[in-house]
Amino acid sequence: MILINGCSHTYGTDIDQNMGWGGLYKIFATKPVVNLAKEGCSNQYICKSTIEWCRENLKNQTDRNNCFVIVMFTSVPRQEYILDNGEVIYLNIHNITDNDVLNIWFKAYHAHGFDQHLVQTFRNYFEQIPYDVHEEDSFYQMFLLKQFLDLNHISNKFIYSTRYMMNGNGYWTNWFKQVYDPEVCLYSLWKHDFNQHKYYRVGTGGGHFREDVHQKFFWNIHKSLPYINYELLDQNKKLFDDEVL
Repeated sequence: MILINGCSHTYGTDIDQNMGWGGLYKIFATKPVVNLAKEGCSNQYICKSTIEWCRENLKNQTDRNNCFVIVMFTSVPRQEYILDNGEVIYLNIHNITDNDVLNIWFKAYHAHGFDQHLVQTFRNYFEQIPYDVHEEDSFYQMFLLKQFLDLNHISNKFIYSTRYMMNGNGYWTNWFKQVYDPEVCLYSLWKHDFNQHKYYRVGTGGGHFREDVHQKFFWNIHKSLPYINYELLDQNKKLFDDEVL
């Protein structure tokens, strides 16, 4: 079994999902692939849902030994918030102090108790808490996930959809720098191999990457992924044209 998790970049938002890196892995894998990715989610969700899935589905050590987990982490500024009715929303601390953004959240969740007082509370909180605090918390969640997977002997690989600022110099940030390879990153690939051209960005505000970027990303990392059907991959190299290769 192969488990992948992440945000919209792993889900395949705004593109043919079969041509996203996760979809391509599913096509060329020799084992079933489960995709838990959720659009707009946070790293807290990714870490928590990965652990929950493993605990529910990998009942014994044989199951754990035969599972491979690959996680594409998302932007650190996304923070999870649970409404009174149990609905989970994700607030981006980069823009939570912007009036227009706050009004959008207010209108979208007013019926669930997201009132102006709560909006002001968020504003005050995020204006006073340094970015480094959220960065450290996000990396701590990643550390716990890594510990869980390694201690249970579940093979794993961490990759990234976006570049991280990593302004801080705290314990967890330094730990993350040891496992973070900025080259294994969709954003870095787009920046260096596609010259940051907007043509290769899609969706609202160009927030996602075209199939071309995903195809080249998968091609670049496929040799480091287990359970690849190389015969099938060779038969379908037309998916990876000269521009991608």
